[in-house]
Amino acid sequence: MRTVVAVLAAGAAGVMALAGCGSQPAESLQPETGREPTARRAPADAPALGGRSGCRIPAAIPDGGPDQRTPAPKQERLPAGFTPVEIYVCTETMRSVPGDGDWMVRQVRQVVQGGEALVATLRRPDRRAESGTEVACTLELPFVPDLRLVDRAGRVLYPRVPTDQCGKPQAEVMRAYEALKLETVAEDRLRRVQSEQAKTTGCPDGWKDMIAIEAPRAKPGGPGPVFGRSAPDGSVCVYQVRDRSRLAGMLVNGRALSGSEWADLNDRLAAARPAAACNRPHTRFALVRAGQQAVYVELDGCRRIQTESGRPMLRQADAALVALVERLARAR
Repeated sequence: MRTVVAVLAAGAAGVMALAGCGSQPAESLQPETGREPTARRAPADAPALGGRSGCRIPAAIPDGGPDQRTPAPKQERLPAGFTPVEIYVCTETMRSVPGDGDWMVRQVRQVVQGGEALVATLRRPDRRAESGTEVACTLELPFVPDLRLVDRAGRVLYPRVPTDQCGKPQAEVMRAYEALKLETVAEDRLRRVQSEQAKTTGCPDGWKDMIAIEAPRAKPGGPGPVFGRSAPDGSVCVYQVRDRSRLAGMLVNGRALSGSEWADLNDRLAAARPAAACNRPHTRFALVRAGQQAVYVELDGCRRIQTESGRPMLRQADAALVALVERLARAR
């Protein structure tokens, strides 16, 4: 009987892939005209997405929608009689699309060099620890190449990668994989990770509506310092509440503030007096941040300010303060 000893490995280098999808660095992807969300299609003589390569790509996932990836096919050991003539690598990676934010894309890449060496390693048997021996294994998730092998008859095989005594891909396989020369033959956008507006403003695309969540238990407070004089210069981000049941807002606009702008806004927030009793719902709110501190301002409805120093406190914003926040959030 063999014993496996698990060892926790520090660092994120090993945590590279989930569900057999490779992790690659972000690159620049030029936007194209035509039907969204297609970013680039394969040439006419290349395997179609979801076709011969077996790298099936679902329809585009709407922003904020569920990530409905096509389940991976069943893995098989490479049969002795199966001779691949084409090898493809399926990966998901982040792309920066000029003018359109960051996208998660699905790539189909064809092996143009090093395929024979890789196939030879895929035919290796699994390694198993000898009975009575103790094996030390780390706990990080290993990167497993997502491969498709195609034979002359057009049959597609999803090969199971030979494993070592710890159940991870053998080092010989990974060395052969890393030595491959690949050519991208097809690519599709799956979902937007970050909008261009979020990138340029520094504001997240969405934010929880903390006033709607915490105002019912908050107490009136103020005036008095909100951020303090030692706080770094801040930013203002404005959000639209489209569905109150979701208790969240979507980004409208925002930006980082200059030193003088931040000082003016900080003084106005500090001077705000306790909020009056009110239960009118708001449809827009501003997130005002400096470092790790955040304050929320209703831009309509009750026009209250919610601070987060200790337990939430509510102050009253006047029309001038709301107008200032709206003006500061707009791009210069």
